[in-house]
Amino acid sequence: MKRVLSVSEMRLAEDYTINTLGIPHEVLVERAGEEVAKTVADKYFGGRTLIMFYKGNNGKDALICGKKLSEMHGFTITYLDIKKCEKNPFERRKLDKNYDIYIDGIFGTGLNREVDGYIKKIIDKVNTKTGKKVSIDIPSGLSGDSGKPQGTAIKADLTVAIGELKTGYYLNDGKDYTGEIILKDIGIAVFSERHIETYEDEDIREFFPKRKNNSNKGDYKDALLLGGSGEFFGAELLAKNGLTALLAGAGYAKLCVPEELFPLYAGLCPECTTHFLKSKNKSFTYDEEGLKGILKSSAIGVGMGAKKSEDIYKTVRFLLNNYEGKLLLDADALNSLSEYGVEILKDKKPSVIITPHVKEFSRLLGKDVPYVLDNFVSLAKEFAKEYNVVVVLKSCTTVITDGERVILNITGTPALAKGGSGDVLSGLITGLLARLNGFEAGVCGSYVLGKAGEIAAKNMGENSVVASSVCDNIPKAIKIISGN
Repeated sequence: MKRVLSVSEMRLAEDYTINTLGIPHEVLVERAGEEVAKTVADKYFGGRTLIMFYKGNNGKDALICGKKLSEMHGFTITYLDIKKCEKNPFERRKLDKNYDIYIDGIFGTGLNREVDGYIKKIIDKVNTKTGKKVSIDIPSGLSGDSGKPQGTAIKADLTVAIGELKTGYYLNDGKDYTGEIILKDIGIAVFSERHIETYEDEDIREFFPKRKNNSNKGDYKDALLLGGSGEFFGAELLAKNGLTALLAGAGYAKLCVPEELFPLYAGLCPECTTHFLKSKNKSFTYDEEGLKGILKSSAIGVGMGAKKSEDIYKTVRFLLNNYEGKLLLDADALNSLSEYGVEILKDKKPSVIITPHVKEFSRLLGKDVPYVLDNFVSLAKEFAKEYNVVVVLKSCTTVITDGERVILNITGTPALAKGGSGDVLSGLITGLLARLNGFEAGVCGSYVLGKAGEIAAKNMGENSVVASSVCDNIPKAIKIISGN
C-alpha cells in the first residue's frame, strides 16, 4: 500500500518537515538531487547528459543532480539554463545537439499556468529527441493534481518521485507522460492520517483467504446479475459475467433476464441458474412480484445491457426500498437514474455500490465530462458522501471511495478500452459483494480486473483483447495475487 498525495498535501508535508521538524530546506534539496543522480546512474550507467534547469526547487534539484553525475565515471554533463534561452541564442543552440539523457528540472508540481512561449517550444523540441528523458518529481508541464498537460509537458521515460507519489501521475494523461516511476524518500514527513492510497498484490491478498475444507457453497453466499435486453442482450457476455461472479469466489450465481430472452440464456452458462422477469419488446418491464423472488440474494448487480427505461428505474427503486443485501448499480441502471431522478439513492435499505464510467458519472452529476476529468477524485468522494454509496469511477485509473477513504486503482492496460470490460467488472464486483463489503469489493474487483487485462494483453496484444478474454484470465490473476 502506497500513499498518493495532492499538490497541496505535499506542500503541507514539506512545510511540516522544514518548520516543525527543523530539517533545513537546503538539506532536502541536496538529498533530492543526490537521489535523482543515483537513480540515473543505476538506470543508465553513463552518457552525454543535458541538465535542464529553471528557477525554483526543481531547478536546484537538477543542478545538484548534474554536479553529482559529473563526479561519476561515464557522464558528460552540459547545463541548459532555461531562463537564458529566451534571449540568448548560444544557450538555445545547446538543444540542437543530441544527448543520451535529458534531465528535466524545469517545472515542479506547483505549476499552475499554461506553458507557452519559448519554454513550450523547448519542451516540444525535447520531446522529439531520442535520448532518455528523466523528470525530477513530475514531468514539466504536467498538472500534479489532474494529470493533464498544461499546454505541453515532457514525455518522460522515467520520473523520479521525490518523497511521495502524486495524483497527477495516474489521472487522465498522467500515465502517458510519467513513464516508469521510481519513488525516493528524502525525509519528508507526512503527518496527516487520511490520504489517497494505491494497493499492491499483498494488500489484495487478504480478500482471498484459503478456504476451509469444512465448507459448502452456502458459506460463500450467492450473487445475482440482472440485465440484458433485445438491443444489448450480449447473451454470452452476460452469461460469462455470471461465471465471473463464481470465479470471484461466490458460492453460486444466478442470471435474471427478460422473459422473452430466457431461451437464449438458459443453459448458456451451466454453472449459473437462470431466472426471468416479465418483459415487453425484449426489455424488462416493472415486475414487482418477480422482484420479490430475488430479495433473498446476498448480492445483486443491476443494469448491464438492460436498456435505459422507466421500468428499470422502477426496478431500481423497488430494490432500494425493499432489498436488504448489497446492491451494485451499473450501466443502464445508472442511466435510468440520471434520466428519472438520482435522489432515490438517498433513502434506501441495501448498501449500494455504483460503477459508472466518466460519461455515466457526468450524467448523474449533470456536469460536462471535462469538468468531471478536472475534478475526478473530489467529485467521486463528494457523491459517495452525499448519497452514502461506494463509488467506483472507472477510467484509465479507477477511483474507489466511500466518501472518506479513497483508493486509486492503477492496475490495468489500454486493452481494457473495449465494450464489455465494464460489464465484466460488474460481474466480478457482484461476486465479491457476496462475501465482502462494498468498499472492499470495489477495490478488489478493480484491481483483479486490471491484472486480468494485463495478462490478456501480454498474451494477445493490446489491440486484440476483448471482454471475454479478460474473463478467461481472471482465475490466473486471482491465483497470482492470492497464491491459492
